[in-house]
Amino acid sequence: MRGGKADTPATASPSPTATKAPNGYPYCASASSDPDGDGWGWENSASCVVRGGNADH
Repeated sequence: MRGGKADTPATASPSPTATKAPNGYPYCASASSDPDGDGWGWENSASCVVRGGNADH
C-alpha cells in the first residue's frame, strides 16, 4: 500500500520503509545517487546504500 501503512508479515527482506540498511548505513532516497552502480551513493554529505543494490546486505 503506497502512502499509508499496511499490516504485512515479517520477511527476510529489508522493510520497504526501513531508513537504514542491515549494514547500518541509511538508504539513499534515489538510486541516481550511485552513478557507478556499486550499491553505494552519496546524499546529504554522507554515504548511503541503494535499496536492493550490491551493498544492501
